[in-house]
Amino acid sequence: MNTGVSLTATLIRFAGVCAALASAAASANPQAAQGGIEAARAEVLSRLERVIPSQYVVKAQPSAARDTIDALARSLGGRIVGVIERRNLYLLDVPTVASGGAASAQTVLATLQSQRNVVQGAFSNTLFHIPEKMQPSWPIKAKTRGAAGALTPGEDGPNVQHATNDPFVGHQWHLAKISELNTSSGLGSSAPIVAVLDTGVAYDHMDLYGRVLLNDGYNFIDWNWWSYDYNGHGTHVAGIVSASSNNLEGVHGVCPDCTILPVKVLDDMGSGSWFSIMAGIDYADRTIDRLAGSTGARGVLNMSLGGVADPNSLEYIEMDALLDDVGANNKLIVVAAGNENDQTYVYCQYDPMNCGGFLTYIPAAIANALATGFSVGASDPNDYATSFTNTRSQYTNIIAPGIFIWSTTLSWPYYQAWGGTSMASPVVAGSAGRVWAQFPTLDAATVKTRIANNAITIGTNKGWPSGLRRIHLGKVFSTSTTPGFAGYVVNPESGGWDTGSAIYGPLQPVERVKITVKDSATGTVVKSGVTNKYGFFVIDGLNPSTSYSINYAKKGYAPRVQSVTTAANYVSAVDPVFLALKRVETAPFEDILVTLEWDSMYPYRAECVFGLEDCTDTVTRGAELDLFMRRPDGSVVSYANTGDIWGRLTRDSYYYDTPGEAVHIRDLMDFGAYTNYEIAVNRPYWGRMPTVRARVRVYRNGVQVATWTAPASCNSAATDAWWRVATIDRVTGGVTAINTCDDNAPF
Repeated sequence: MNTGVSLTATLIRFAGVCAALASAAASANPQAAQGGIEAARAEVLSRLERVIPSQYVVKAQPSAARDTIDALARSLGGRIVGVIERRNLYLLDVPTVASGGAASAQTVLATLQSQRNVVQGAFSNTLFHIPEKMQPSWPIKAKTRGAAGALTPGEDGPNVQHATNDPFVGHQWHLAKISELNTSSGLGSSAPIVAVLDTGVAYDHMDLYGRVLLNDGYNFIDWNWWSYDYNGHGTHVAGIVSASSNNLEGVHGVCPDCTILPVKVLDDMGSGSWFSIMAGIDYADRTIDRLAGSTGARGVLNMSLGGVADPNSLEYIEMDALLDDVGANNKLIVVAAGNENDQTYVYCQYDPMNCGGFLTYIPAAIANALATGFSVGASDPNDYATSFTNTRSQYTNIIAPGIFIWSTTLSWPYYQAWGGTSMASPVVAGSAGRVWAQFPTLDAATVKTRIANNAITIGTNKGWPSGLRRIHLGKVFSTSTTPGFAGYVVNPESGGWDTGSAIYGPLQPVERVKITVKDSATGTVVKSGVTNKYGFFVIDGLNPSTSYSINYAKKGYAPRVQSVTTAANYVSAVDPVFLALKRVETAPFEDILVTLEWDSMYPYRAECVFGLEDCTDTVTRGAELDLFMRRPDGSVVSYANTGDIWGRLTRDSYYYDTPGEAVHIRDLMDFGAYTNYEIAVNRPYWGRMPTVRARVRVYRNGVQVATWTAPASCNSAATDAWWRVATIDRVTGGVTAINTCDDNAPF
């Protein structure tokens, strides 16, 4: 399975076909309606749920012995492949006609289900997988070791909270975001085991060596003891949880004292089955108890995976029962909420007229309801819902960083940033390990409560349901909760589409920017610092609920100022700053930079992209905006035409996944049919421009000469498609405001 490929359009298309079938059937008569619904159900199941050929799960009667089930399997020409004794579940392999057997799949199921004295129920073994649209990012700059000793701010570590010698820790913005403070460092014997149910774990990675219980792991794909990872997903997850700290290598995990139990339930392509997941859950629970020498031993199970099931089906009921049992046995269950963006078949209500209502995303929905379960949504550096994450409260009960998450991988240089709820889940799993290491006498339910109650409430204007919270370890431990700011500084001129991105990824950071925090009332400097080489900074130790100005300065760049107010007791995020280069004019060239910035691209709204609604809401603040520049010769520079020596698009928000775009005019074009350049902003899909505080700045030779915010008139459905911002004189470079909104394209 190609986990980097978006299936959103396909899934929505299936849902539309299903609803149309049901609607057409209902217009005829009730019996026809039911037939249409069943046909639609079969269509979606065949395409979306997917089954493992020739594999069947049997739920045996309590009185049925294994020999009886074995005899039944042999009578069909098959055999028992796996057993989960505590639930009386058997996995049978029965070749059907397509694979040389004597019967069809339907006949096999009918035969199994007819043996009521032996079988309570039977169903085809369904497919599970890494959540769709898990997004690998760019590899980091090749480097494997740093200098001995603690790193200092402005180099590889963003602040004193991360004064470790792990050379890539500066990439790990999620550690600063959750206020990871090395609180449990040195508590190795107190830290719990974290079972990673995934594609396996590369135990020989230099940042995981000695952290993985290789001899105790198991492979439920090949049913043997070799749980090595050949995909990379499980290794990335394991590194987020427990990469070693202060070892002069790469990154460090949220719980570097935790040990990893590798349970391979997904194959090398990232796919597994319902039964392999179930067997892995059962095995992880029993193995943690065995290693601890007692029933009910502390442990965390991380599952960055998912599938779908009818909530009334045996698949759902049995998984629910097993997870209930494991949770009651003092295991904290942490699950990825899924990357479907709440827009696909799994989120329809249970209504036969809404296709997909019979399917529910599991195990997220199950873990969400457990007293010992977390289902984790993914946030960006400013706490917005990411473009892919599921957010609805029936699937998500906590938020964690889940994009640009740096961790361990299989190939050179052995560290990459990936994005997905797959990455958010182990942030919570590692945090649970840290809490349990610090407070080893707590039970799983209390650990969950302590983490949940000390998380930070995120407003609905960032795409999350009311009351949903983002994890914050500093508050859990009541340490370093003095307020402050965290953010990052970006160069709006990325150098084009073909330079630099392979080194630093989509952020294109500006390092060693001096950050000066001043009291807004007095102008007194109260704190200062610098950005690290990945553009990140953290300034804490400020007064709560106090207004400050943050000044950004670096030689060769135009200075910037932000007005901000601290939170009550934690480090909050500030808007990303696009710091423009400051050039010296060299005749006959002019140097004009136009930047477009806004709060966030998130949350992504799939129904807006596919034209299913106009997206008029003003609560969800995410947006995708495009900067356009018409030149005097009539040509238009935008994402569709990146330009040439006369001017070019130097940053595209969609490509770089950050809320900003820029156009650079190197030489004024003083010829053509039009008198002036014209700058405009387009809202192609979702998000109102005033709501997301869209703003355009114009710099001439590195000096800011004009700035505008999107006018309120852009907030109307009749006028919100285009914001005509300004004109630039083709001879003098002078700027004249237009600042009007229209639903029609200006050129």
